[in-house]
Amino acid sequence: KLYCEVDGNKVCSGNGRCLPMWRLAEELDDNGDVGYYKYGAATQNPGDTWDREMIFGCHCDARDSNQPHMGPVDYISGVFVDNPNIGGYTGYNCARRTCPVGNDPLNAGVNEIQTIRCNGTTTNFTITFRQQTTAAISHNASTTDVAAALEKLSTIGQVEVTFSKGSNTACNATYNLTQGIHVEFMSELGSVPLMTTKPEYNVTETVKGTRTVAECASRGYCDYESGQCKCLAGFTSSAGNNSIGNRRDCGKIDKVGYTLNPYYEP
Repeated sequence: KLYCEVDGNKVCSGNGRCLPMWRLAEELDDNGDVGYYKYGAATQNPGDTWDREMIFGCHCDARDSNQPHMGPVDYISGVFVDNPNIGGYTGYNCARRTCPVGNDPLNAGVNEIQTIRCNGTTTNFTITFRQQTTAAISHNASTTDVAAALEKLSTIGQVEVTFSKGSNTACNATYNLTQGIHVEFMSELGSVPLMTTKPEYNVTETVKGTRTVAECASRGYCDYESGQCKCLAGFTSSAGNNSIGNRRDCGKIDKVGYTLNPYYEP
């Protein structure tokens, strides 16, 4: 068997779990959504699955790169837990800290916008995004109510919510296929997975997100010992859209150095 690296008495540098191939496959995600991959039993297809328990690898204690890099929540070993605002671990032996990701400020890009066609007028509903589900939302909820429910999820940092047709309520029986609750993802960059709802309403990608998801926003380098970005001169921490924020990602242009960046690298 090919086992994980052991340093002294620490497997995976003490920052992860040593798992067989079939378990690692189950831990893979598709753009932040997990549970898409099954390795298969050795008896089902022995020619392809013979190594299911012969080769092991480290599954690091680390939030996924698609998770928001702000706030007190971290995704560790498949469980969301309270954790300081610092990245998890990465690398084949889980020895490196992960750094924040952000949008390259020299790439304009646009935020992802999804539309929920909520045409039920008597039923409460829930929204699920990357394995996290909101509390029940009233059919006559306001934009503020919907945004607040979404922002309580561990997988969402900040959203902006609007309704079609000047509606005052989340659900409207007259919504057509392109109308409804418009959710703009402000902190989750790039093209993100579609939300789902219960009851099941039509959800569409109205605007495909094109902001980059790059380590230190491609304008700094990662200190793998601390998990902090060292920004190049002229760049500082952003909110993901070239504005001042606490992502610690080097994603804001700061040519004159007016904003404070505790990790600024002169």
